[in-house]
Amino acid sequence: MLDPGALRWLTPPPAAALDQGRDLLTLLRALDGQGRITAQGRAMAALPLHPRLAHMVVEGANAGWADMACDVGALLAERDIVQREGRDPAPADLSLRVNALQGDRTRLRVNRNALRRARALAQRWRKLAPNGAGRPLDLPREEQIGALVALAYPDRIAERRPGGDPRFRLSNGRGAVLPPEDALRDAPYLAVADTGGGARDARIRIAAPISRATIDQLFEDRIEDGETAVWDRQTGSVIARRQRRLGALVLSDAPAQSIPEAQIADALIDGIRDAGLGCLPWSREAEGWRERAHCLYQATGSGEDLSDGALLATLEDWLRPYLAGMSRLQQLKALDMLSILKSRMDWPAQQRLDELVPSHLTVPSGSRIRIDYSDPTAPVLPVKLQEMFGATETPVIAGGAIALTLHLLSPAGRPLQITQDLAAFWRTGYPQVRAEMRGRYPKHPWPDDPLTAAPTRHTKNRMK
Repeated sequence: MLDPGALRWLTPPPAAALDQGRDLLTLLRALDGQGRITAQGRAMAALPLHPRLAHMVVEGANAGWADMACDVGALLAERDIVQREGRDPAPADLSLRVNALQGDRTRLRVNRNALRRARALAQRWRKLAPNGAGRPLDLPREEQIGALVALAYPDRIAERRPGGDPRFRLSNGRGAVLPPEDALRDAPYLAVADTGGGARDARIRIAAPISRATIDQLFEDRIEDGETAVWDRQTGSVIARRQRRLGALVLSDAPAQSIPEAQIADALIDGIRDAGLGCLPWSREAEGWRERAHCLYQATGSGEDLSDGALLATLEDWLRPYLAGMSRLQQLKALDMLSILKSRMDWPAQQRLDELVPSHLTVPSGSRIRIDYSDPTAPVLPVKLQEMFGATETPVIAGGAIALTLHLLSPAGRPLQITQDLAAFWRTGYPQVRAEMRGRYPKHPWPDDPLTAAPTRHTKNRMK
C-alpha cells in the first residue's frame, strides 16, 4: 500500500480530501479494507476515466453491457446534452439522453455539439473496455441504465419518501428532491447521477429508475438484514423492527418479535436526544443540584460537566443503566433524577460541592436564603436590603472564585439594586435608594448609616 505522505508533493492535498478519496475507492471495491489495490482496482486503473465511471464500465462489461456502459459513461462525463428552455429544469431521466445518443427519436432539445462529443467519447471507450469476465445479467435495456448509474454511484441510490412530494432519501443518508412536474417523480427507486443546490435537499438533475429486484441483485453482499429497535417520534416510543437495509435506505421493514433490552435502551436514548433533556422528570431539587454542580465545574474545572451538551453526549454513561424495562417517554416519569445525578459523584465530592457551592446562604439578619444558580456563571442571591445592614463584603462561593450577584430587594420583594460590590453600593447607591424608599415604606428601617445598623427582616414595630 502506497502512503501518500511518502510522496514528494509540490502542494500536498488536504488530509480530508485524501480520506474521501480512499473511502470512494473502497466503496467502488478498487481498494480492500487495508487500503491495498484489488483486481477490480487494477482493471479500473487501466481506463482513463474517473474512478466512478471506470468502475461502471468494468462492471458493465462483466454483466454483458459494455456498449451501454460506454454510452452512459460518455453522457455523464461530458456536459449535459440537453438544452434547457428558459428557466424550466431539463427532464432528469437519463434514458432520454441515451435514446438521443443512440440515434432514437426524442422530444428533447439537444445540443448538437455536446451530442457529437459524447458519441465520439463513447466510441473511444468501446475500444478500451475490457472483455467481460463476470456472469452476464439479463436485464431489460431501461433497467440496464439504472443499474449502471447505481454501479457508478452506489452512495446515491434513492428511495422515494412517503407523501405527495417527490422527495427521496439517498443511500448515503442525504435528502434529494425532483421538480414536481418531472416524469420520474413517482419512481419508487432511482439511481442518481447528478445533483445540485439545496442546503436541505439536493435537486436531482440526472437519474434513472431502478427496480428493487435489481438493487437486491447488484448489492446483495452489501445489504444487511437484522432485527433492531428504532425510535418512533410520532408515538414517543421504541418499536422493534426487522429491516433490510442498504446504507441509509430501508428496503423492507416489518415488526419484530423479540429485541434485546440493550438495543431497546439504545433506541430510547436516541429518543431522549431527539426530544431533548426537557423530556426527563426534573424536580426542583434535581435541577438546583445540577445547576450547582455545573457552577462549580465552570468556576474550578472540578466535579462533573452537567451542561446540556455534556449530558446529551454522555447519556449512555449516566442514564442508560436506569432505563431497564422502559421503552416509552412516558415511562421516564419514574426516574429519580436527583439520585441519578448524585450517583455520578462519590460522597467526598458531594460534600465538597455542598461546601463550595451551597444551596442556601445565611445572611446577616439570620435568614437562610436560596441562591439562584440558573446562570451558573453568575449565581444570584435575592435578599431584602435591610437584611444586609452591617455587611461590608460581597458574599463569595467556590472558595472565593465567584462573587454572588446581589439582588437587593425592597420590602415588596422588587429589586432596588443589582450589584457585586456591596461596599460601593453602601457608599454611592444607598443614599439615593433611601431617599426614594423611606417615604414609600415608612414602617421599615432606612438608617443614615447602614453599616452600623442592625440587620433585620422585620418592620420597625417588630424590632422594638
